[in-house]
Amino acid sequence: MRTETRNLTVAVTAVIGLIGAIGANVFSAVIDPAWSKKNIWPLGIGVFVFVVGAAMWLHWWRSGARVVKARAVAAVDTGDGIMEVVVATRSGAVLTAGYADNGTWSKWTDLRADRMSWDVTAVVPTSDVVEYYAVDTDGAVAMARRDRGKLSAWHAVLQPPPSERIIRISAASWTPKQRELFGITDTGRSLHTWKWDGQPWADWHDAGLPACIDVAGCSPKNDVLEHFAVDRDGTVWQRWWYVDQGWVRWNNWGRPGSPAKCVASFRKAADFQEMFVVGKSGDLGHRWYSGHEGWSGWARMDTPPAGLDDVAAGTTSANNLCCVGLDKNGDLWLRTWSGEWTEWRTIPSQC
Repeated sequence: MRTETRNLTVAVTAVIGLIGAIGANVFSAVIDPAWSKKNIWPLGIGVFVFVVGAAMWLHWWRSGARVVKARAVAAVDTGDGIMEVVVATRSGAVLTAGYADNGTWSKWTDLRADRMSWDVTAVVPTSDVVEYYAVDTDGAVAMARRDRGKLSAWHAVLQPPPSERIIRISAASWTPKQRELFGITDTGRSLHTWKWDGQPWADWHDAGLPACIDVAGCSPKNDVLEHFAVDRDGTVWQRWWYVDQGWVRWNNWGRPGSPAKCVASFRKAADFQEMFVVGKSGDLGHRWYSGHEGWSGWARMDTPPAGLDDVAAGTTSANNLCCVGLDKNGDLWLRTWSGEWTEWRTIPSQC
């Protein structure tokens, strides 16, 4: 919960405490006028201090939102040793928490999305700025922007194409002040659009791959974009874009295990990236890329006990990779790599 929200809440609670103190005095005056007259100030001050004290304890000592059950998860490297994890909960809220290079978590913060959110993503288009995107149940895309710690209100930025709804989104930025948004519609179309600072969003462009169910985007280095998609048969597809050269044709990557259902990708360092795929059986596979060696083959990874339903990935530094798993119960898990992968561990639902 942000500082200004805490201050407002405590101020409102103080007013309630004052009203409560007055009410307590009025009530005691009806019961015993003499006692009330004698103890009017101690009683009023006592009620006031109790209410305000309770509010301060709740908002300072127990501040932070709580992830009850998550529906979708995304992650973004903010560039300051922090990976930010963003979730859409099953109740439609959008929450975020930061994971630091030293292994500590910040408190979960409710970003207070205006509409019930179905999917989320985030991107850093320039230093000290994070943009959060959420798809509501009508398929429209809204955005909130955190600029040097100050969060804007949510506002609609993209409407779905006629007679369709956007159901899945992913974002990337291939150069400062630019952001690319990839989407999947309820009809299975794969789309993308883009925006530069100070300019409006481009129209949705058809990416040319039908019958899709999930999407991911990544920029492994400046002037390059990678676009990943999963089709309804559970096959993973990949294509890339070079500045001034356009998009290449889609490549069929098959699948690492059971038919794929969701995909995520992130940039570790210049010209290095990694992508993860969750199968319909809850299994997890991944591939990685370096400019010197190209793409690896598929490798399988262990999963949490309940299996996975969604996956996100990011980094806190060039030597610290993070894989965030959302299991089938709606709980969040983390494993990290700094030479080898750690075991899965739960992410606190209230940090």
